[in-house]
Amino acid sequence: MFFFSWQVSHTPLKIVSIPRLELTAAVVAVKLNCRIQNDLEYPIHDTIYWTDSTIVLQYIRNESKRFHTFVASEVVMIHDESTPRQWRHVNTCANPGDITSRRAKGSELHKLELWFHGPKFLWKDEEHWPEQPSQLPEMPQDDSECRKCPG
Repeated sequence: MFFFSWQVSHTPLKIVSIPRLELTAAVVAVKLNCRIQNDLEYPIHDTIYWTDSTIVLQYIRNESKRFHTFVASEVVMIHDESTPRQWRHVNTCANPGDITSRRAKGSELHKLELWFHGPKFLWKDEEHWPEQPSQLPEMPQDDSECRKCPG
């Protein structure tokens, strides 16, 4: 079992919004999965991607809104190499990536278990994994990444 986590601490020098950073992390996960599948001689039958970003899930599952170029191209890349069904939500408490992005202290060694082994639910059968939201909240009308419809 592979568990990959990319932290927002690898931010570019230019100011970029958190949703764009989270979306970039999703693209990195998809590219890494493609690389692993190409390099391994062992067949991987299914991949599940986990994110704690509901906005990324909204972008990936979107069927009605049009996005500005950056988000649109990132979502296309994700759709080219994965399906919305493969994307799942994990709460922040179970997300190992948040340990480093929130600068865990040495006194918080109990968090290292999550960092090294991933969330405990991943070691169980899929039916014991967290319930996924069947529907996400509607994307805000004023989302800065959505193109405005001519009106």
